[in-house]
Amino acid sequence: MIIVFEGIDGSGKSTLLENTYEHLKKDHSVYKFKFPTKNNQISTLIYDTLNGNLNLTYESLAMLFEIDRYLGKDILLDLNSRYEYVLLDRYYLSNLALQGARCMLLENGDIHEFISKFVYIVKTLNLVQPDMTFICDTSLNVTTKNLSNKQRDILESDINIQKNAQYIYNEILPQYFTNLIYLKMSDDSEFYDPDILCTSVIKFIQNY
Repeated sequence: MIIVFEGIDGSGKSTLLENTYEHLKKDHSVYKFKFPTKNNQISTLIYDTLNGNLNLTYESLAMLFEIDRYLGKDILLDLNSRYEYVLLDRYYLSNLALQGARCMLLENGDIHEFISKFVYIVKTLNLVQPDMTFICDTSLNVTTKNLSNKQRDILESDINIQKNAQYIYNEILPQYFTNLIYLKMSDDSEFYDPDILCTSVIKFIQNY
């Protein structure tokens, strides 16, 4: 199974993935994987943009992310053949949410046109489809606090991008995808118990 953990920056998705990994590896073969793959020129361009060294439009950056995932498709398929579970820290939905959030900040930005275009690109590239996708739904107050002591890239440091991305995850993506599992990660001030959140994920996986 390929299992994706999605959410805005600071949403607790990486911690939840790590806790799920520690739980599953007790009885199963499991592998953690993350894009960009960091082993090609495309990923170099992505990181240069995120670090503010290269200025690309949201559509150009989105395309680079999908090309990187296309180049890493065989790696992902190989991992899926050798492990019972492959856990991904984000996948193509994060592209739709975060680059879509940048689209929404433009006066003439059409979020539905953007998403429809990149759904078509994902299908045409025949990217590996995950078996389960968890969306970590976390209060913006909590995500901002969670990021306060971390070095942040150009997307993480823009609260308007994060706010729009959360809206896309919660309100727009369900119009295009039906297999999303939403996890309420916090109240308005703090994260819920990480063990309880992990237990919820494990139950979903066991019942798949």
